[in-house]
Amino acid sequence: MKIKKLAGVFLSAAVILANFSFCFAEENKGSSIELAVTGTAYSDENIVGGNIYYDPETGTITGCDDSVTSAVIPSEINGVKVTSIGYAAFYDCGSLTSITIPEGVTSIGDYVFIHCHSLTSITIPEGVTSIGDGAFESCGLTSITIPEGVTSIGNDAFYNCGSLTSINVGDDNEQYSDIEGILFNKDKTIILGYPGGVENSTYVIPKSVTSIGNGAFSSCSKLTSVTIPEGVTSIGDRAFSSCIKLTSITIPEGVTSIGDGAFSNCSELTSVTIPEGVTSIGDGAFEKCKSLTSITIPEGVTSIGDRAFSSCIKLTSITIPDSVTSIEDAAFGDCGKLIVYCYEGSYAKAYAEEKNIPFEIIKEETKIIFDSEIAQVEKDKTVKLNVTVSPENERLIWESSNSNVAMVDQNGVVRGIAEGFSVITVSAADNSAEAKCFVIVSGGSVYPTGVLGDVDGDGVVTAADAALVLRKALNGEFRFPIE
Repeated sequence: MKIKKLAGVFLSAAVILANFSFCFAEENKGSSIELAVTGTAYSDENIVGGNIYYDPETGTITGCDDSVTSAVIPSEINGVKVTSIGYAAFYDCGSLTSITIPEGVTSIGDYVFIHCHSLTSITIPEGVTSIGDGAFESCGLTSITIPEGVTSIGNDAFYNCGSLTSINVGDDNEQYSDIEGILFNKDKTIILGYPGGVENSTYVIPKSVTSIGNGAFSSCSKLTSVTIPEGVTSIGDRAFSSCIKLTSITIPEGVTSIGDGAFSNCSELTSVTIPEGVTSIGDGAFEKCKSLTSITIPEGVTSIGDRAFSSCIKLTSITIPDSVTSIEDAAFGDCGKLIVYCYEGSYAKAYAEEKNIPFEIIKEETKIIFDSEIAQVEKDKTVKLNVTVSPENERLIWESSNSNVAMVDQNGVVRGIAEGFSVITVSAADNSAEAKCFVIVSGGSVYPTGVLGDVDGDGVVTAADAALVLRKALNGEFRFPIE
């Protein structure tokens, strides 16, 4: 048995359980555990620098001395066929520059070559059907070819491969494909992996894509902008995490969910537009976006996840709608400059009060609408103008443009003074909204059909009637004075 100390970037108790999450890993940076690598030692002239370890019962390669510089794994070891490369078998073998995997291997497990910084190339044999989570994370690979037999590629398989410029897929692979070295599913509706070593600073996702896969652009440190097509409906976990040069992004209207850690650690991200269709913002979605200064949560979002905006140290304002009914405890942790803008009686207000986060109440938008934009009143008679007002208790001010023709009181009652034409304006006391109504004062009906406001005689009242009233008035066709 060999004990290898795994001190560094990601390992925690969660790793032991093979339940790795990059967001979680970032929180546990610097943690240290000891991983027992079980198995029987093996070495020959093709294993240079130390031993590899295998399970004589299953034929699984279970470990490797971190001093090994190259290894040609035999197809059989002491009569046992090698069938798989096991969990974290070559973890942190920083001196490993080359490895040959035998044809009999069918699976490459989780985190097998993680942190093999000197490993620049590898050939995956045709018989391999599965590649595990984080299998090549933080490797020095410059390119890799996925053979046609692979049917499963785990999350973050090529995460943080800063030198990787292409992920090529065999033409006959039934599950995966590539476009110029960028990994997609077979029908190119899901983008799965953008190589971190590609030099381009911008990328336009193809229009065929409807989903951005988990970790698809993770740690693509050269990208400054990505164009997401209108057909995309979901953004996966960690999709753009650690894209440290990404400055802005527009999420299209069709997107309904933003995954956990989707934009975490995008330290240069200054603006993001979240569309109306989004209903949830995942855990850590914008965590450590240190340049983000303000954000508006659209109406329709119901939940904001744990650490969603934590450590956004420049975030000064966030607008949260009434629709939000759940905000996790640490959603805004370490946002010392934040002011929450929310509505009276909302969940967001209660949350801000509980967490001692400064908040300001948003005044509901005032709306005033006349039941009819044209009205008639006979001389020396009155007519009540009806309006719909939101909010209902808004104080209104009524005015007439020509009080010699028509006067209006503060209840909206108009009295005809003399034949003519006037515009009645009703406005909110704070001038936040107003509406207008054309009023005609006459000795009798001016409407051809007898329908109130139907000046053009088509039997209905429309904007065309209002325009006709104004034109006739300005042309003097009503034969009464206009102020």
